[in-house]
Amino acid sequence: MKHIDIVCVSTNLRKLTAIEVKVKDWRTGYRQAVHHKIFAENSYLAVSAKYAHRVLGHIDLFENAGIGILEIDGNVRELVKPRFSKDIFPSYRRLIFETLEKRKQVNNSWKTKE
Repeated sequence: MKHIDIVCVSTNLRKLTAIEVKVKDWRTGYRQAVHHKIFAENSYLAVSAKYAHRVLGHIDLFENAGIGILEIDGNVRELVKPRFSKDIFPSYRRLIFETLEKRKQVNNSWKTKE
């Protein structure tokens, strides 16, 4: 089953941000981040600082798709801002919120580890 690495929910529960985390396989992460735009207003690929140069060599791909890039090295830096997605599918979005709500009921928190 596919899963989203990190989902951030705004305090008013109106906006979702999806973050796909990859150490070095940025191409797979890119495809997943593009897919996340069907339910999340913002989508990022987070990569290790050691491999960020590989991603930045394809920055036009990310900018054209509206995918943000985060660099991680103990700290997190936003290298490219995502473009707000207008291609939200309500049914996918509802499924994400339902899944988060189930996890919240089980764990009394939306913060989970699998």
